[in-house]
Amino acid sequence: MKRAFDLCIAAGLLVVGMVPLALVALLVKLTSKGPVLYWSDRIGRGNRIFRMPKFRTMRIDTPEVASHLLTDPDAWLTPIGGLLRRTSLDELPQIWSVAKGDMSLVGPRPALHNQHDLIALRTLSGVHVLTPGVTGWAQVNGRDEAPIPQKVSLDAEYLRRRSFGFDLKIIVITFLQVVRRKGTSVPEKLRQSTEESVPAAAYLASAAVWLALGERERAEADHDRAQALIRAADECGLSGSSEAKLRSA
Repeated sequence: MKRAFDLCIAAGLLVVGMVPLALVALLVKLTSKGPVLYWSDRIGRGNRIFRMPKFRTMRIDTPEVASHLLTDPDAWLTPIGGLLRRTSLDELPQIWSVAKGDMSLVGPRPALHNQHDLIALRTLSGVHVLTPGVTGWAQVNGRDEAPIPQKVSLDAEYLRRRSFGFDLKIIVITFLQVVRRKGTSVPEKLRQSTEESVPAAAYLASAAVWLALGERERAEADHDRAQALIRAADECGLSGSSEAKLRSA
């Protein structure tokens, strides 16, 4: 069932996303030297290596290591690299990997071929038997910020809990995080400005979805952010605005 679901969604996204994919590819080509796609050697199911595509967001002379291991990752971004990462548009070519069967929509994020510590811990935990995913349980619980032992622990939790319903939950959470643009490798100033630009209504809607998914802590966190924005609006003399009217929510 999981493979059939992956194929249906991947086929639909490839058809619907042809124009957006072409536009992003054109922007990448026009704004920086080098190929449109960046193909990296990744570790797939059973620790076999496969080639995974992404829209290139970094200069062609960037060292081949995980972004968080770079001394100053922002300095290596292309002119639109931060935008592509912030919106997760750089991940779109991975639909091809899902269609091929190298990846699934949901599963552990595929390790780089040289992330030996991550590969070893996943193998010890039995996670290597899973098909890597475009998104996953560890991905929605910290993404790049999570240390490797925590990532593997969350991957192992997914291994124990995996089901079609759990996959759907992870997809919904991923959608919320993409809309909110949280937890991705983007410049800190850009992340902060994006966070501040999200209206209180969006946080309240997000809190309602978290609550429906049984994620009470996440729901309370988003509700608190909404209330903070409402208070900030009041302090700026916007008590008659739509933000202030949300206080009773």
